[in-house]
Amino acid sequence: MPATAGWISREQDSAIEYLREENRVLKQQLGLGESRSHGRPHKSRIPTDRPIDGIDQSDFILGEQEKSNREYAVTYVGDTIFAVKWRNMKVHFATAEGTHSVIQKYTFPQVYDIKEDPKESFELWGNEGYAHAWVMSPVSKILSDLHGSMAKYPNIAPGHDFQGYD
Repeated sequence: MPATAGWISREQDSAIEYLREENRVLKQQLGLGESRSHGRPHKSRIPTDRPIDGIDQSDFILGEQEKSNREYAVTYVGDTIFAVKWRNMKVHFATAEGTHSVIQKYTFPQVYDIKEDPKESFELWGNEGYAHAWVMSPVSKILSDLHGSMAKYPNIAPGHDFQGYD
């Protein structure tokens, strides 16, 4: 058993070192190096000709803050919304088992508590009924606000330059 524990410890150390290096490279690519304005992106790298999300995540990305300043994330595949993560809940509208798999769209979204079930193996609506239907209220607001923003400020089409907004 001690040999196994030692091997696991070495594997964990290796994984941590790998993640630190990945983080260092990501910071460098994003212009978040320590030599720039206390780890903040240099202002010349931030576009000023278009609306930008406005939520400063630099402290979180740099590991100086434990929690993100954002409560949600929306996952798209192409133009299809696959999932919305809000706090510790995740709602799937569509899934695919792999890159080249068939897309499965649901009549009723799949709901998971990813804090209690990070592998997303216990779908709440199917297993516990509609006790978790309340999560659709904040998720619907997120999607409504997102669609309103995207109607006002459409995404830049792939391969096109930003032409400004009227």
